Amino acid sequence: SWLVIRSSVERAIPEHFVTGLVRSGIEPIIWFDFPLNKSPNLVEIKPILTSYARWGAKYIAFFDQPNAAASWTPSMWSQNSIVDRFLERFLPLVSITLQIGLKPVLPPLQPGGSFWDTVFLRSMLESLDRRKLTPVVNNMALSAYACTAGHDLQWGAGGPERWPNSRPYITPDGEQDQRGFRVFDWYKAICQAVIGTTIPIFLFGVGVEDIQSQAQFDPARHSEVNLAIARALSESQVSNPDKTSIFLEGIPEEVMACNFWLLAAEKDTPCYNQAWYQDGKQLPVVDNLKNWVSNPKIAIKTPKNVETEGQVTMNETQP
Repeated sequence: SWLVIRSSVERAIPEHFVTGLVRSGIEPIIWFDFPLNKSPNLVEIKPILTSYARWGAKYIAFFDQPNAAASWTPSMWSQNSIVDRFLERFLPLVSITLQIGLKPVLPPLQPGGSFWDTVFLRSMLESLDRRKLTPVVNNMALSAYACTAGHDLQWGAGGPERWPNSRPYITPDGEQDQRGFRVFDWYKAICQAVIGTTIPIFLFGVGVEDIQSQAQFDPARHSEVNLAIARALSESQVSNPDKTSIFLEGIPEEVMACNFWLLAAEKDTPCYNQAWYQDGKQLPVVDNLKNWVSNPKIAIKTPKNVETEGQVTMNETQP
C-alpha cells in the first residue's frame, strides 16, 4: 500500500497519478533527490509541495546518501562538519514541509558508507537535539536502505544490544552489524538512545543484495527472499517448524513501510534486470507474491522455468 515516486522541481508528478494512487489506498512517498553541492531553491519547491499536499500526499523525502563521499563534491566532502552542513540544506526544507502539513523524511544513508551511517545518524540526531528541535524530529520519519548486502535476512537482528562488540568500520569475527535487512533494529536503538523515543522508519531498496550491483542477480533467490519479508510484515513472527524456509524475526511497528526494489526501470539502465515488470514480462516474485496473498497457507515453490545465472524465462502476463 506504499509507492516511492521520484520527483523534481522542474516537473511535478501529474495530479491524476497522485490522486489516483490515494483513491486506490496507495500511500505515495515522494522523493526529491536534490544534489548536495548546492541548496535547493525554496521558492520553487514550495508550490509543488503545496500541490502534493492538496492531492493527498503525506510524506516527502529529500536527498540521498549524504554520508557518501560520492554525494558531494570532493572539496565539500573534505571540509569539516559534514553533518551540520547537510542539516543546513535539509532543515529549511523541513520547515516548509511541516508548514504545509506534510511529513519530512530523513534521507536513507549508504549502509556503512564513507562516513559510517550509524555514526552519521547519531550525529544528526544529537545536532537536532542541541538545537532544541526534538519536537521537529517527532514529526519526521527516518528512511534506510535495507538491502541484504549478501547476508541472510537475520543478519544484525537485535541491533547493538545483541551485538555490543560491533564498532564503526570494525565488525569482529562472531559479531554482526547494521549492513543488512535488519538495519532498522540499529536505527531504532540510536533514536531511543539520543532522543529517548523512536520515530517511524521507511525501508528502501528491500529484497535485493545491492541496488548498485546486479551482476549476480538470481531471480529464484530474489523471489524467496521477498516472500520471506512479506510473511514477516504480515505476522508478529514467522514460524519455521520444518526449517526449510527462510526464518525472520518479527518486524517492529516503527517500520511504516517496506518498499521492495524495483517496480519498473528503463531498458539499458543498470537496474533493469531487477525490475519486477519488464516490457510485459515479470520476475517470478510477482506471481508468487500474488499466489501467497490469495492463500497465505500455500507453500511457495520456485518456478521450474527459472535459471539461476541472471536469466529468467518469464510469462507474458501484463502488469
